[in-house]
Amino acid sequence: MPDFRDLTYDALRQNLSRHVDGEVRFDIGARQIYSTDASIYRIEPAGVVIPRTPDALVAAVQIALEMGVPITARGAGTSLSGQSIGAGLIVDCSKYLNRIIDVDASARIARVQPGVVLDQLNHAVAGYGLQFGPDVATSNRANLGGMIGNNSAGARSIVYGKTIDHVRKVRVILADGSVAEFGPVGAAEWDRRAERNNLEGGIYRTVRHIVAENIDEIRKRYPKILRRVSGYNLDALVAGHLDVDPARRPGLKDLVVGSEGTLAILTEAELSLAPRPRSRGLLVPQFDSLTAALDALAACLEYRPSAVELMDQMLIDLAREQRSLREVMASITGRPAALLMVEFSGEDDAEVSSRVHDLQRRMSGVRGLMSATAALEPAQRDPVGADAEDLARRSHE
Repeated sequence: MPDFRDLTYDALRQNLSRHVDGEVRFDIGARQIYSTDASIYRIEPAGVVIPRTPDALVAAVQIALEMGVPITARGAGTSLSGQSIGAGLIVDCSKYLNRIIDVDASARIARVQPGVVLDQLNHAVAGYGLQFGPDVATSNRANLGGMIGNNSAGARSIVYGKTIDHVRKVRVILADGSVAEFGPVGAAEWDRRAERNNLEGGIYRTVRHIVAENIDEIRKRYPKILRRVSGYNLDALVAGHLDVDPARRPGLKDLVVGSEGTLAILTEAELSLAPRPRSRGLLVPQFDSLTAALDALAACLEYRPSAVELMDQMLIDLAREQRSLREVMASITGRPAALLMVEFSGEDDAEVSSRVHDLQRRMSGVRGLMSATAALEPAQRDPVGADAEDLARRSHE
């Protein structure tokens, strides 16, 4: 008796090969490679499609939907919880759909395809004095499509928030294979779109009903914390019931961000860019226990840093073993159990220096402090910052 699942997957391969401009990989090697990501999980997919164009991406999704095969959109595979693996069809957007479509430096806006790598975008806009705010540890390979799906934040989320705070519009493929564009929507426009006799219209009607019926519970139960990225962002849509700045109005884009590809497949995004700070400074307080370092965090936050990174003894020891970092790590006193790297950024060197030294004085009375070293000059500061970023990347590998 034939295995009908194998017959379905063989028909899927043939249809994809016939109608999609891209690579269609159903061989055992490809299935093994795409069965893992940066997590501990392993799920072998039926096959992989690597579309070359947005139209090819739409065609691939439509074929899989028509055949009832589940879809997992994938970028660089840096997810730590298995979000980029699945038993159906893997759609890899990283190889070809990686174009920066447009940059409007005066408006601080960039339009990108989902496979654009974060460092690629930041390099492209650095000449304008701009950057994309969220800065994940895997920035040298993380795709912006994955960051949108995950609602990524990064070390400087104190200043820049999460990815949702920087997504202006998204262009997506819906569950019926149709293409829609979601951006900020006022109440009247929401009502107009809800009247459409298609899936998009139905989504506007359904989401409006869910939010209206549960608005009190959403306000009450969604955690009021800086880096909540779990669940759908219904709390962002509650703002639609309030008097808000039109430029910051919510829309269905806010549901797409953080949905891990469960609601739609991204084909393009319009992002807000942020000014790149001209000056940075570090304070590195060192502690005799991990608990003391954690207890000092509240005092550090009083001085509005742009980032706070914790290194425990294991990371400190690993850094000392790297030949390129031995001179930098020589400034570390003794063998601390933990240290914090508290970064300040701004437009003026004097102001950044003042904030670093203000915190240094504040730290003098903190329990468990062994020393607190200021690093203001690039020769001191940059290697220490690069050290932390390099170790953070290694922890993801």
